[in-house]
Amino acid sequence: MREHGTIKCYQHGPIRGVRGSGCRCDECRRGWSTYNKRLRRRHLRGEQIAPTVDASEARDHLRYLQSRNVGDQWLTSATGLSRPTIGQIRSGRKQRIRPATAVAIMAVGLRDCPHALLDRGPTLRRIAELRQHGWTQEAIKQVVGDWRKAKNGYITVRMAEAIEALWIKEAA
Repeated sequence: MREHGTIKCYQHGPIRGVRGSGCRCDECRRGWSTYNKRLRRRHLRGEQIAPTVDASEARDHLRYLQSRNVGDQWLTSATGLSRPTIGQIRSGRKQRIRPATAVAIMAVGLRDCPHALLDRGPTLRRIAELRQHGWTQEAIKQVVGDWRKAKNGYITVRMAEAIEALWIKEAA
């Protein structure tokens, strides 16, 4: 056990805590009080305790990903953030976030998620080129699946990559 009288006595602090009430001895209460006084002084001096950035760019990116069929469950595994955090950023409840959080969100692209939706125009051009090389629609469908089930003019990343791989193989 860590020493009494310091903020590090318990994982979440000596008085408040998610996992219990913590230590309530006089020494630990004084330690917690001292910590809070120092923190308040730093705030009054205008010191930034934990650096944060504006969340608007990350929010826009999350909304874009959501519009392209990228769900929260996949985002949590890709970014390492919790679902509530992602939801709070996307909804605008979190106005400022840590830089590492912003970087994690912005690093996620549509091509990272196999079920994300892409514009089907480039893929349809690849299919047209395959058809010019003698591939029938049925043959393409047997190799990569039915691309005609596109959703509102979009196609999944998985399908686009399969058609792209077939096109590269045919071009070689």
